[in-house]
Amino acid sequence: GFYGIENAGTLNIGVKDGTITNTPVIQASSYAVNSNANYGFYDGILKSTKSAIVNKESYMSDIEDDCEKIKGTERINATTYTTLHLGHLVTVTFDPNGGTVSETERRVEVDTKVGTLPSPTRTDHEFNGWYTEDGTKISADEIITDPITFIAHWTHVSDLVTAEVNGRTYNTLQKAVNAVPKNGTLTTIILHRNTTEYITIASGQNIALDLQGYTMNNKGTNPVISNNGTLSISNGNIKSNTTQGAINNESTGNLTIIDTNITATGTKQALYNNGGTATITGTSVLSATSDSRPAVHNLSPGTINILGGTIISTGFNAIENASTLNIGTKDGSINKNTPIIQSIDYGVNSTGTFNFYDGTIKGKVDSINGTVSDIETGSTRVDLIDGDSYHITYLQ
Repeated sequence: GFYGIENAGTLNIGVKDGTITNTPVIQASSYAVNSNANYGFYDGILKSTKSAIVNKESYMSDIEDDCEKIKGTERINATTYTTLHLGHLVTVTFDPNGGTVSETERRVEVDTKVGTLPSPTRTDHEFNGWYTEDGTKISADEIITDPITFIAHWTHVSDLVTAEVNGRTYNTLQKAVNAVPKNGTLTTIILHRNTTEYITIASGQNIALDLQGYTMNNKGTNPVISNNGTLSISNGNIKSNTTQGAINNESTGNLTIIDTNITATGTKQALYNNGGTATITGTSVLSATSDSRPAVHNLSPGTINILGGTIISTGFNAIENASTLNIGTKDGSINKNTPIIQSIDYGVNSTGTFNFYDGTIKGKVDSINGTVSDIETGSTRVDLIDGDSYHITYLQ
C-alpha cells in the first residue's frame, strides 16, 4: 500500500562485486524506493506501479560497473508493474546493404533475444531476411551475446520466379498471363510468391489460376484483376486497399472463385460484376469495408451464383443486385449453413431477379431489401431477429 523502501540514511541494494543477480526483489504499489539520500543499486529488481519506479532517481548515485539500467514491465495479479534491473547492453547494427531501413541500430541486453526485426526496403528488390556476416539467417529469437552486425539480403525482382505456365517461369504474373493463348485452351498458371500487380485477362483466354496460398495485392489505383475471359481462381488471397475494387469481372468475363479470400479495405467492392458471369464456391470469403459500396455488386446483364462461402460487408450492403442473383442451388434440398451473407445494412439489396435456395442472409437494417423471385420447392421462408439485432432469413 506504500513505498517498498523509504531511505534517509545509507542504503545498498545488492553488492558491488562485478556480477549481477536477480535478487533482492523490491516491489511496491507506489515507488519501489523513495530516498532522500544517495544509495547504491547493484543487484535485484525494482517493481512499481508507477512509471518512474523510484522517487528522486538522482539519489541512485551508484550502480554496478559497466552496467546500464533497463526498464521493463511485468503483469502481477492483474496489475501492471514497471520494472528496473541492471544489465550489460551491446549494440546490434542493421546494415540495409543497398536498401534503406528506419532502424539502423539498437541496444540489446546481453543473453536476451534481439526482438522484432526491422523491415528494410530497396527499389526493384525483394527482401530475403537478415543474415550474420558469415551467412547465417537470423530471426527475432536470436540471442545476443556480443556487439553484432546483421546484413540485409536481397533478390532482384528480375531474378524472381513469380508464376509458372506449362513448366516455364516468369518474373511477373502478367507475363505469365500474356503467355496464355486466346483460343479458349484451358491453361493453368501457378503462383510462386506474393505479388503486387494489376492483371488483365483478355477475351478468349481460359485460365485456372492456382494461388498456392499466396496473396495478390493491387498496384496503384487499379483493381487487382480485370477479367474479360474465362478465369478460375483458387487457394489464396486477393487484397485491395485503394479506390478500385479487388476484381472487376467485365461483360465477356466468366469468373469462378474457389476457396479464396478476397478483401477490399478501400472505397470499392471485393467483386464488381460488370455484366459477366461469376460463381463463388467452397470456403471463399469476400469482404469489404466501404460505407458506400457493397462487398459484391452485380450489374446488368450479369449473373452471380453464390454456391458457398461467406459474403460480408462491415460498412454497407453485402450484395447489390441489379440483374440475376442465385444464392444456393435449386436441387430439392436446403443447406442453411452455407453460403452466409452478412451486412451492417442489408444482406441483399436487389432490384433484379433474386433466387434464394440455400444459406442464411443477415443484415442489421434488414436481411433482404427487394423481392425474392424464387425459393426451393416446398420450402418456407423464415424471418427473425437474433440476439445481436441481426435480421435473419433462411429456408426450412
